[in-house]
Amino acid sequence: MRLRELAGYIAPTTLIGTLLLYFGYAGTRARFEYFGVSLDLLDMSTQDLSLQGLEVVYVPAVLVALLALAAIVAHAAVSWTLSRPGGEFLALVAAGLAALIGLLLLARGLLGVLQPDIAREEDPPGQTPLALAIGPALLTYGIRIALRLAPGGADGAIGRWYASRPVRTLRLGALTAVAALAVGGSFWAADSFARAYGTGRAFEDARHLSERPAVVLDTVRPLPARETGPGVTERRLERRAGDPYRFRYGGLRLLAESGDRLFLVPAQWRRGSGTLVLPYDDTVRLRLVPGPP
Repeated sequence: MRLRELAGYIAPTTLIGTLLLYFGYAGTRARFEYFGVSLDLLDMSTQDLSLQGLEVVYVPAVLVALLALAAIVAHAAVSWTLSRPGGEFLALVAAGLAALIGLLLLARGLLGVLQPDIAREEDPPGQTPLALAIGPALLTYGIRIALRLAPGGADGAIGRWYASRPVRTLRLGALTAVAALAVGGSFWAADSFARAYGTGRAFEDARHLSERPAVVLDTVRPLPARETGPGVTERRLERRAGDPYRFRYGGLRLLAESGDRLFLVPAQWRRGSGTLVLPYDDTVRLRLVPGPP
């Protein structure tokens, strides 16, 4: 019994940890790709990516909880309507609306799949996958309620057809497909949101680069002018005994430090400016100064 309880605890914990890791990966990747940096170069640990995933997961988690609450309330309202005398008509109208909305959402989702540009450029992100996740479920629910209200009930012609073995097999296949679309669409939507969130964070980073501590970079060898970016200044240092550094650069900001590498961007960074990647070793000396130098 203890092993079963332990397995029941480990499985959800592992799933949550995996989701946090994936969301952190997707969001952080989009964030640094905005600056032209591949996430593979950053060599971030699993813990770092999971912590980044915590920032991303809040909104999808709240959205899922709200959708689940709305579904529970809607189903409770339909059940209450069915229990009232003469409530079948209202329940049938609700079933028809659910099926119609589900069909429209399914069509919207298929449009996004067949026309990838729509799914790629939609704002807010995740409309196509959410339509694929919710549409078939609503359509199935509406059809189920409508069949439940069919003339004659379970003993009628429609009821007997619905309960027949071939139809049961079709229902099982349809429910499996609906569940697969719901899970796949949810993950796709979460991935779209994570990437959009990462890009939004990068946009904010770029807007407020000038507010970060300034970087004073001393190097042994000069940096190619075309690689430093706009607004970066270079100054030759006086020769001093025991001091190998000959060049000093200003107008830089530290984007990240990882894997013994420095990722520096100009304070006046623009799209296309790129990111300066330097080894963090004895060939460079770094000093951070609050405010512009």
